[in-house]
Amino acid sequence: DSLSVDFQFSQFLQAENVPANLEVVKDKMKPHGDEGFAFFCFRIFAQMCGKLGTKTLVGSAFMTEPQFQRFRPGLDALQNLKTSEASTAYNAFLLFQGSKALSRFASPEHHAMARLLCLGSASDHTSGDAIRQAFDDLVPSDKAALTRWLIADGITSKPGYVLCSAPDVIRAAQENPAVGLTPALSMMVRVQERCDVASSMLLRPPTRKVYVHLKELASWAQDAGPSPDEFRQANMNVRSEDLGDTRVFTVQVVRPKRSGNSKNKGNHGGSSSCCCMIFEYFLMFILFLATAACGGLAAVLKWYPDEIPDKYMDYLDDGETFLGLTQTQTMQGSAAASAVFMLLFLLIWCRRRCGECCCPGGCCEDCCTCRSCCSCCQGGCFSCWREGACGYSRLESDFI
Repeated sequence: DSLSVDFQFSQFLQAENVPANLEVVKDKMKPHGDEGFAFFCFRIFAQMCGKLGTKTLVGSAFMTEPQFQRFRPGLDALQNLKTSEASTAYNAFLLFQGSKALSRFASPEHHAMARLLCLGSASDHTSGDAIRQAFDDLVPSDKAALTRWLIADGITSKPGYVLCSAPDVIRAAQENPAVGLTPALSMMVRVQERCDVASSMLLRPPTRKVYVHLKELASWAQDAGPSPDEFRQANMNVRSEDLGDTRVFTVQVVRPKRSGNSKNKGNHGGSSSCCCMIFEYFLMFILFLATAACGGLAAVLKWYPDEIPDKYMDYLDDGETFLGLTQTQTMQGSAAASAVFMLLFLLIWCRRRCGECCCPGGCCEDCCTCRSCCSCCQGGCFSCWREGACGYSRLESDFI
């Protein structure tokens, strides 16, 4: 059978034939087991080596190194017939041969799929097929939106999106049976929509690069369940800031409330996040008023003492005191109080900008596990600036 099977290997290398030709080979060789496949491949190799035998019998004039590199993918495809279907082996051969000759992506979706496979660390057909199937299962509008997001390069198509922790999102979604890859990709489309809305509200010129922090989404993909619908029920907020020509979006996940025990013990729902936010803004408002009042009093005592009503100035004349303080002491005390209030205002503002939660009065029982309102618990406020836009420490080359 190895010698009589009707199969033209040169036609296979040039893709003249179809998977049905490989099906004939598979059916003929299957009864002979591995030895039959090995002998058939040897027969093909020997036949190709002797292709120029009419010209010289010294060695193999045909099987040079370039010819062998062209010959080998076809031989590998024949060997794959032992464990794969004929169509699978044929398509794998076409993909490999085509990838060597392509200098650009065949379509935007091809480009997006290539980046998605890299984000998912796909290194074999099994993991690659899972990501491809999840991408194919998206509705057309989501697929088009995700494609635009993935192929934006920041040069010809601005901005380009640096997807920090996206590999963690994909890995967590794959490992969690209650989530899956397709819902994870759908959530990334929702993130894109919120980033677009946030960018349109900033009223600033577009930047070349946008860093999108997906750490909380990766954590949620890991913790969601056991209900398959719970992952999609989470709400997302996007906090933005500009660092030079780079824009940073931090995705904050507000997890749905759960009844009973759950895997996510640190989930406090949206009420805790709202409590923290309202308290902080109220405190910032009070500090702002106190800063303005004390600063205004100090300025009036310094430059406009004549504007103070006489009934108050009578106490301050001739060195007499008002509430135990002279005019100079009152001015200095007001200025100092204004500076203290301003410092407190800036500290709370900084914490808010860095995504931390002050957790006053037990608003959050454990601030560093309340992911809906905290993101920089361990590093402190200024750690967001010491580290790079994606949370990585800057290398020396970054400053060159």
